[in-house]
Amino acid sequence: SAESDGPTIEHAGQHTWKNTIDIMGWKIDDVGFSAIFSRSIPDLVNEDLKPAANAFLLRHGLQQRDLDHFSFHPGGVKVIQALEHVFSLNQGSLGHERKILADYGNMSAPTVLFVLQEALKEKAVGRRFIGSLGPGFTASFMTLLQ
Repeated sequence: SAESDGPTIEHAGQHTWKNTIDIMGWKIDDVGFSAIFSRSIPDLVNEDLKPAANAFLLRHGLQQRDLDHFSFHPGGVKVIQALEHVFSLNQGSLGHERKILADYGNMSAPTVLFVLQEALKEKAVGRRFIGSLGPGFTASFMTLLQ
């Protein structure tokens, strides 16, 4: 029924920065594989994420002013702070991200789904921007309509 329907996926896309496997990626050796996480991730978010997000939005005829809500992959406290700064959000406004990070830690890019689950409990109406970071260094974006 319409009452139980969740948000509608409006647009989705990704941006991968070239030659950034040393920022976030996987190291594979004889023992197995381990994650690579550079301390420069918050710097990359501060310097390079906004142009990639804006390009994604522009491809779909949108701008940040068309967004009502935000949900992000909380890669860490410094990443959350960088996201608030980059998207001109009030410091501390990414409360769901902080809660999930505190409760579960960084579970890689899918952590944003836990954040989204918390955010959707509020039944907020409008367009939600979703952002997640992953290996390669890659940013995944999505807009949802609620």
